[in-house]
Amino acid sequence: MADMYCPASPMRWIPVGTNVTLIVEHAVEQVRHELMYRQVSVAAVRVLTSRMRRVTFRGAQLAGFNSPGFDDHVKLFFPRTGQRYPVLPIAGPDGPMPPASGTASASRSYTPYRVDPHVQTLDIDMVVHGDGIASDWVRRAQPGDVIGIGGPRRSFLVPKDAPWQLMVGDETAIPAISRRLAQLPSHVEVTVVIEVADRAEQKALASCLDSEAQLRLIWLSRDGALAGTTCALQSAVREIEIPVSSRYVWGAGESRQMRAIRSYLRYDRGIGPESMRVTGYWTLGVANHVE
Repeated sequence: MADMYCPASPMRWIPVGTNVTLIVEHAVEQVRHELMYRQVSVAAVRVLTSRMRRVTFRGAQLAGFNSPGFDDHVKLFFPRTGQRYPVLPIAGPDGPMPPASGTASASRSYTPYRVDPHVQTLDIDMVVHGDGIASDWVRRAQPGDVIGIGGPRRSFLVPKDAPWQLMVGDETAIPAISRRLAQLPSHVEVTVVIEVADRAEQKALASCLDSEAQLRLIWLSRDGALAGTTCALQSAVREIEIPVSSRYVWGAGESRQMRAIRSYLRYDRGIGPESMRVTGYWTLGVANHVE
């Protein structure tokens, strides 16, 4: 599928040799974790909106689970049709290895929303959209269902002290945005731009975005358009006044949209990679996206 063309936010292709001034500040620390696979069970399923569920997992194997980064990723491994338990990879010295059966269960990536080591629970918010192994599973999920969890393998620790911050994303970015907002101190100014399906989604999800920081929240509604097909996020970013220094930008969502936003921020606004982390969480029309 070709990149979506948005007249207000075109992709910028910079010829080799072009001089671009990038301002680098607020370096991000990357931390690697020992790869572990865990088997857990569903403790509860809470309906946040018609398109989002919060699933609480519980299990003794969550002891020692560590997720210091607000946008960490774990992989959920779903049991195959007709099976109760997932088939997990083997944690090898250089990464995942095939299980003895030859093939691990299908997996999808998610952001841990909340971890409680005392009662060994993990909350993950899962977007329900279309047909697919993850959406089908969460629609039917009940207490006692068993699933596998792998990771996180690494964390990106973003400094909290940038006086001005921007966070951009769709529904899939809300767990990470929520975690980040809870970390920020009161002196930080943060602008958050979120695209959701409609106004009903906005109202239901607003309670997930509490913060002591000076928060400016901008909601964008697709109003019937398919996720990943609008230019709303790109247009909104272009209209925001971004300081020339002491800033940090984070974004996540559909990969083509994030690529366009990342290009604009880097080449039009001069924001270096050390002051920006904008990544694709999913790709329209592609299962199990990897970026």
